[in-house]
Amino acid sequence: MNLVPLRGDHRQVSLSFRRSARQGHYDSDDIAQLRYLAPHISQAFRLGQRLNRIEDDRRALAEALDLSPDGILVLDGNGQLLFMNSRAHEIIAERDGFWLDSEGAPQASVQSDSNRMATAIHAVTSGRSDTNQSPGDFFQLSRISLRRPYQVLVTPLARGEMFLGRPAAAILVINDPEAEPETNKDSLRRLYGLTAAEATFVAVFVEEASLKGTAQRLSLTMNSARTYLKRVFTKTEVSSQAALMKLALTGSVMPIVR
Repeated sequence: MNLVPLRGDHRQVSLSFRRSARQGHYDSDDIAQLRYLAPHISQAFRLGQRLNRIEDDRRALAEALDLSPDGILVLDGNGQLLFMNSRAHEIIAERDGFWLDSEGAPQASVQSDSNRMATAIHAVTSGRSDTNQSPGDFFQLSRISLRRPYQVLVTPLARGEMFLGRPAAAILVINDPEAEPETNKDSLRRLYGLTAAEATFVAVFVEEASLKGTAQRLSLTMNSARTYLKRVFTKTEVSSQAALMKLALTGSVMPIVR
């Protein structure tokens, strides 16, 4: 017996049920039972697809937010944590003026800072608005290390906004003015998905303005240099050395070897 529980424009799922010759053919009762179960099996497959899409979306969103140099926290209507990116994890681990309490609510080292932050979070999560001010708040958090304070933005999400399948109410963004700016090679890696070696290759290529000079400076054979160049072409979607040079010089980053 065959059952097609899921059918689409580009693919379908088919289930085959087989019996041994000794058991014989399926009878009418067997077929009736399968017909009864068919819609439930189809529903299970559709639900599985939806869950897979949600997980794919969750993973893609988390990866995108992890690219931010700022700490990003998403809060629910009670001001408690739903999600935070990698940079937020690092800031909290430092415990230098900002952390989360046992219930996942943001806290500050200085009580007045904690009060200011709690008030801002409550204002945006409760839906209150001040007609004289734009929604949200921007303030600083003092640090135990006496380094420059964190710059914090609290801003509301649209009513009913869902984040990773849960109702979210606010986003809290933490900027660390003491953080070292990312190098231009880091920018190349983020923008085009280059490896560290490929980013270094592009940076040197821009300075040398020739493949031969790049190979000599990096102690590469010409064959290895051409292999690097081919991989970079593929990732940056250019097809010539001149185009790669133009991309690097006119894009958002100017490669410099550090």
